[in-house]
Amino acid sequence: MTYEDYIQQYKNYENQINNLINQREKFKRENSEEFNQLFSQKCENDKKWFIEHFDYIWNHRDYLKNKSPFNQIIIEFLKLYNIGGLMAGVGFNGELNSIYLKDLINLWNEGFIYNNFPIIEYKKIIHNGQQKYITYIENNNLKTIRDDNFNDTNIVEKLKNVAMNNQNHWTTHTTIDILKGLN
Repeated sequence: MTYEDYIQQYKNYENQINNLINQREKFKRENSEEFNQLFSQKCENDKKWFIEHFDYIWNHRDYLKNKSPFNQIIIEFLKLYNIGGLMAGVGFNGELNSIYLKDLINLWNEGFIYNNFPIIEYKKIIHNGQQKYITYIENNNLKTIRDDNFNDTNIVEKLKNVAMNNQNHWTTHTTIDILKGLN
């Protein structure tokens, strides 16, 4: 094979790769509405399962936190942290909605709890003061409470360091479906 043959083969591969990338993006554009509906339904089902089986998760949290593949499960069906409001006439909002199970367990161990129950969703509205809404699991049920005095300073910083706002749900990753197979 000559130098020119190698270059030509490289260009052929490069063209094939670019063509596949374009096909993938076209597929995503054409199917995003249906996919988003299916993804939302999966998130609802996963959240329901998570809550119903939370005692198992809580009782085995150390094992799940330290053992692969469980520690690589991405929890993407919770609205871990939402913030929004209006300050100086400017509206703002943000959210964190994906986290590794091991990082969520670490957050619980570090104090992301309310009255000794693990927090799974936290919302803060800043406008003429602060409103803080905490959702936690108690007896395999969701409870939401408003507690404007909840001290969130340290835990929110920790949450921001490990959580992510995952917008690419088209990629494959380890989901809670692994846990569903255990229980």
